[in-house]
Amino acid sequence: LLISDSWNGRVRRVTSDGVIRTVVANVGSAALGIDRATGDIVFGSAGIRRISASGVITTLVLPGTAIPGVTNLGAPNGIAVAPDGTVYFSYSNWVFRRSTSGAITVFAGDGQGRSAGDNGPAVQASLFGPAGVAIDAAGSIYIAE
Repeated sequence: LLISDSWNGRVRRVTSDGVIRTVVANVGSAALGIDRATGDIVFGSAGIRRISASGVITTLVLPGTAIPGVTNLGAPNGIAVAPDGTVYFSYSNWVFRRSTSGAITVFAGDGQGRSAGDNGPAVQASLFGPAGVAIDAAGSIYIAE
């Protein structure tokens, strides 16, 4: 179990025997995701970073990264990692996809800040502050709005 301890600015892990350990500190409020293939923790507060099982931290998305015609990225609201390592994250009125090669594209949302567009292409749907992203075992992506 992972906890985003926003009051103390830490990401914490609760072990199977109930012990709480700090994984990373000084991150503020962080969205969390797990790469189930590697066991890495992916978190975002200012930008998005990956912590390997051995404790190495790698930056995946720099804070303020510009997506042409869309926005400059801030702190993500939700993060999910697909089995192939692709990272999906929600920010503002969009959900973005970061490929394993590092390319960032819009996965869902047109930036309008309203709820509309069911049963159509995801990039043409309007999302109102999507809060979370999840991926099931079949690879379907769910957006909590």
